[in-house]
Amino acid sequence: IARRYGNAEDETLTLISLGFLAHRQGQAACAQERTAAGLALAQRQGFPALKAQAIHNLGFFARAAGDLALTRRNYEQAVSLYDRLGHRREAAQARNNLGGVLFRQYEIEAADAVWSDALAVLESVGDMVTAADVRRNLELITEVRETSDESDAEAASVEEIDQEENDANT
Repeated sequence: IARRYGNAEDETLTLISLGFLAHRQGQAACAQERTAAGLALAQRQGFPALKAQAIHNLGFFARAAGDLALTRRNYEQAVSLYDRLGHRREAAQARNNLGGVLFRQYEIEAADAVWSDALAVLESVGDMVTAADVRRNLELITEVRETSDESDAEAASVEEIDQEENDANT
């Protein structure tokens, strides 16, 4: 309908939305195809917010396919575009997703920084639902650090025991 009436922006949004719907229904190829078409149209017509949305969605699809490198690139690009546009809430949501990738790639400090930034923005714009998700993600950081501290303490104890055994044998 949007194409018939010559509304390129509505057509772009429709393609991106249909792509995400196809993703939700497990139709990966259709999701990719429609979102890529929406992205191409957004680029041609100069709709930067829709371009960011399409790239963000492509990040979801890449994550579902298990491609963390592509997921990360898409989320980083979406964050950058949203930041340039001043779309703080969307940038924070993309940062939340990026933090998940960083966490899975064992970049704990980077994930902590990204999630902390996202939380501050989400709370400031009143998106308490996503802020709650980010708080849970930050709890994972705390758990990892506590586990790491315990492992370090255990390793130090083992080193002390080894040293004591060496001292006793000399």
